[in-house]
Amino acid sequence: MQHTLARLIDRARPFVFTTGIFFGLLTVSGCASRLPTAFPDTSTASDLDTSALGQIKRVLDNTLHATPLETTLWGIDVRSIDRNEQIYTNNPDMLLTPASTQKIITLAVASQALGWDDRFETTLFTN
Repeated sequence: MQHTLARLIDRARPFVFTTGIFFGLLTVSGCASRLPTAFPDTSTASDLDTSALGQIKRVLDNTLHATPLETTLWGIDVRSIDRNEQIYTNNPDMLLTPASTQKIITLAVASQALGWDDRFETTLFTN
């Protein structure tokens, strides 16, 4: 029985690893987005005038409500470093599950299937 289970785990190992990588990449690609580039050119947050703050708020609002991000739930609280003033908020008090939760689930499944001592080689190519 134990020998059969070990053989079954060995046969399932590539599938579990591939599935974990697939869902990990799927999660990361779903979280990726282009960052807005319309921020004003300033040296520090305290140098921002009212119109610059308004511009930042508009850029953030437009970004968060643009497709495909419009259906995503965001919790944002931006504050100035020197005065701790609230600069921008979007659902600041909402409790959200971190995006890294999927990574933890993938780690748990992979470690159970492969064991903690399993290793694989990664090759890095550069130009």
